[in-house]
Amino acid sequence: MNKLKILIILLAAFTISCSSEFKDKQIEIVISQVKKLDTTDFSFIKGENKNNKYFRVKVDIINHSDTAFGYVSMNCTWQENWISNKNNFLLLPETHCIHNSPDLYVIEPKKKKTLYSVLIVDESIGDFNNQNSKLGMVLVRLNEIPANVNFKDVLRSKLEQKKDIIWSNPIYLKE
Repeated sequence: MNKLKILIILLAAFTISCSSEFKDKQIEIVISQVKKLDTTDFSFIKGENKNNKYFRVKVDIINHSDTAFGYVSMNCTWQENWISNKNNFLLLPETHCIHNSPDLYVIEPKKKKTLYSVLIVDESIGDFNNQNSKLGMVLVRLNEIPANVNFKDVLRSKLEQKKDIIWSNPIYLKE
């Protein structure tokens, strides 16, 4: 009987560890609109779509836990760690960068990290505010990047598998 209990516990632990969605509710992602941006400011984007709308958004990564939370992200193009659940929007970097490299970020207990970005919304796909649209941060931990492996390879693999994603609140934007 003890062997059966051990087998069930191991199977449950394996199932939880292989989950594609990050289940820890101690980390919360909150996206909020700062302001709608003028479309003419983005005419430099190649193939700019007339259906696109642009918003400046604030991204809060909140650590509700009693322990520090660490993750690896690019220091300039942190948006590479982010995906959308509807494929109708993406985040753009707001600044130019001279040296873009992976860095370890740590959010202390009961603290948050705030980032700002431009959110591009493609309205040709549908009404953005009625789709329960969310952004997700693909969590890459420092111990998941072996010395001989490139950070972007680890990130790409997780993106393809949609693994370890911390989803934001639904995003509602105002014109």
